[in-house]
Amino acid sequence: MRQQYTILMPRLVGAALPIVLAICGVQASAQTPAVCHGPAEIERALAKQASANAYNALGAWFAQRNQINCAIPAFRSAIHSNPNAWEGHFNLALALLATGQRGAALDEERVLRAIDSNLADQLHRLMAR
Repeated sequence: MRQQYTILMPRLVGAALPIVLAICGVQASAQTPAVCHGPAEIERALAKQASANAYNALGAWFAQRNQINCAIPAFRSAIHSNPNAWEGHFNLALALLATGQRGAALDEERVLRAIDSNLADQLHRLMAR
């Protein structure tokens, strides 16, 4: 049975309202970050002003295309841009879980718990599937 995880992505236009964009749960792509290229709109947003929202959007775009090895560095960059934004931790945990890195995913769940315990509980339930 194939596991499915929801990756959340903020809207690039206007506010940073998260929306469900992608369902992932298939094997990660063999791509490496050196060959990861996102859509021009997101790349331009990052070039203009790097932000957690733009990196989360990029990670979600990669996750939707089952390019989890590209999504992970994008979600890590989102966390680096804003360590207290829940989206990056939540999405990174799911991406790590999709690649079999359960221990690292649990680490992200612990960080998320300090930010938003309700979301950490939701993440925990997803990880328990």
